[in-house]
Amino acid sequence: MSPAPSRAPPPPRGARPVLHVAAPAPAAPDGDGTTSYMIICSAFLPIYRRLGMNPLVLAAIATMALGCISGTTPWGGAATRGISVLHLDAGEYFVHMIGPMALTSLAIVAVSYWLDLRERAKLDPEKLQAYQLEVASGEAIPKGEVTWRIWANAALTLALMVLLILEVADFVVLFMVAFVIALLLNIRTIEEQQELIKRQAANAVPVMMLVLAAGIFTGIMTDAGMIKAMANAGVHADEIARAGAIGQILHSVGPASAPLWVLLGRVKADLGDFQKTAPRWGIPASFACIAFALLTGAITVT
Repeated sequence: MSPAPSRAPPPPRGARPVLHVAAPAPAAPDGDGTTSYMIICSAFLPIYRRLGMNPLVLAAIATMALGCISGTTPWGGAATRGISVLHLDAGEYFVHMIGPMALTSLAIVAVSYWLDLRERAKLDPEKLQAYQLEVASGEAIPKGEVTWRIWANAALTLALMVLLILEVADFVVLFMVAFVIALLLNIRTIEEQQELIKRQAANAVPVMMLVLAAGIFTGIMTDAGMIKAMANAGVHADEIARAGAIGQILHSVGPASAPLWVLLGRVKADLGDFQKTAPRWGIPASFACIAFALLTGAITVT
């Protein structure tokens, strides 16, 4: 029998407890905002709730980090669209954005650390000390039971990835078939399956509205001649793509960002409360990114 885990000694009386939890690192190296938000929330949200911290701080930091990294890398969604539409060389575009991206990431980390200090000042020291003891003893980590469903879900995920890589069928068909199988494996009653579909459908409706609104807005710009005027401005195409990528920080905190609705659902907050918190940090981060891009020559002012 293994010995019982020893508890960490309590901090000296009057000492300030130390726990840094407010700043997730910049995420989304593959440009997938929804996946990044789910991973960040799964890791940090239980800690925020256990300590009574404001989850909107987590949401604000996550959106800024996503906008900086996903909006800048050539495999991210925004940059990929700019490179393909403007027929650019991905290397030439990205080399000049490495400096602004790194400096902006450091600025976001600095903001995250400041928000961490501000949130720690609001915590109850006794609650924080109790949670530190739970972490040290292992009680804070739930002991999950390994069942046949875990192995079945792992096999289903692996099979889906293999079929996607081999392009056996259209990805929509593969995902729909895998979704049906996952429902049958994990939720056996029809009533519970319907409840799950209804609950997830609420996240899909805003995304569909955003897609339709984007199509309408693009049509207006095209018919009004704005797209052609921007194409004939004389500004170098590489700088247009870089400038568009810089704007992704503010885009990620705006209602037009589809993954944001998933994030708001995870932290159980509405858009109005989020907009009162995130832009006050997202706007300075955007200005900092513009300044770094001008300083490094990624974009120029003519």
